[in-house]
Amino acid sequence: MRQSLINLTLVIGIAIGLNIIGSHFSSYLDLTEEKRFTLTEPTQKLLEELDDVVYVRVLLEGEFPAGFKRLQKATRDMLDDFRNISGFIEYEFENPLPKDLPVEEANARIKQLASDGIRAKNLSIKDRNEQKNLRFYPYAI
Repeated sequence: MRQSLINLTLVIGIAIGLNIIGSHFSSYLDLTEEKRFTLTEPTQKLLEELDDVVYVRVLLEGEFPAGFKRLQKATRDMLDDFRNISGFIEYEFENPLPKDLPVEEANARIKQLASDGIRAKNLSIKDRNEQKNLRFYPYAI
């Protein structure tokens, strides 16, 4: 009985120790053949050599179908990977055309984005018996 208690305490202690050590390291294995989720050496080097803040505005916030939610998550994950290498990466997701934006302001915003070379993409979504058109901007500034 005493030996079992010692073994249990030892296993729990090792598990806690590994958990504490593991919490200081964030990593994952990229098992894809083409290493799609691994940052290249030049990208890592560029990120490591940053000496000033790089601020990224991602125009992918709002109500989207599942495919665009995955794009949003993948973009956030990539920016988090960048931030793990360099503390100089800051980002924000924004909806460039929130629903409560007055029409005049929305039109001005669309013109401003277009003058910056950012053009809306349109997506038709069939939802039950109705057809919806979604305007979105899959861009990062």
